[in-house]
Amino acid sequence: MADLTNSISIATRGLMGRMSYPIQASNHVYGGASISVDTSGRAGTLTAGERLIGICAGSQPNDNTTASAGQSGYDVEVYYSGQVLLAVSGAAAGDEGKAVFTYSDDNHYGYSPVANQYVGKVVQYEKSGYVWVELDPGNHAWQTVFSIASGGTQVLPAINAMVSAAEAVEGGTVVIDSAGACVLVGGSANFDDADTASNLCIFDDTGVPTIKNNLTTDPATVYVKWFGAQ
Repeated sequence: MADLTNSISIATRGLMGRMSYPIQASNHVYGGASISVDTSGRAGTLTAGERLIGICAGSQPNDNTTASAGQSGYDVEVYYSGQVLLAVSGAAAGDEGKAVFTYSDDNHYGYSPVANQYVGKVVQYEKSGYVWVELDPGNHAWQTVFSIASGGTQVLPAINAMVSAAEAVEGGTVVIDSAGACVLVGGSANFDDADTASNLCIFDDTGVPTIKNNLTTDPATVYVKWFGAQ
């Protein structure tokens, strides 16, 4: 995965919300790219640790790699709301409601959570690998669903947040900090913040907050709600 080297077409429908941002220094932005904003409020190609703000609405001026930070005439226009058709890794029929995340500038999307890079939720299945997504970048309260085999895991971002997880019978809530520590707030008898046999767990797996299905249910459909900083 790498930055785009040319603009790509993004299918949209409905009313699209658009916003312009000053550009980061020496940053060539292409249409269709995932865009993040730095601590100075300037936009550029998606960078780890920066907050996703949307998808570039169109090709920017020719060769803006020499533009200075915030230079006039090089603003980046992004879609921040509306519905877009995205190629999402593993997308299948019945995915409506799942949370979508982006992992790089080059139109790479999936269902595994990553801090600061929540895109929105699936609203309609189109075809294998493609879904319509309602854009909602920056939202710090999202929910999704995972199918986790017995003994299987699902990684979560290590960032200050409160997370609730539940399957058909067991469930509970933990607080996660930026070091990955998980502290139990409350839950059912077989829910724990440690890797405990016969439990549904959210625990610190060497600095990586992890959901683990130690139940006999195989697979377990686990519903996750995330509250707090993205």
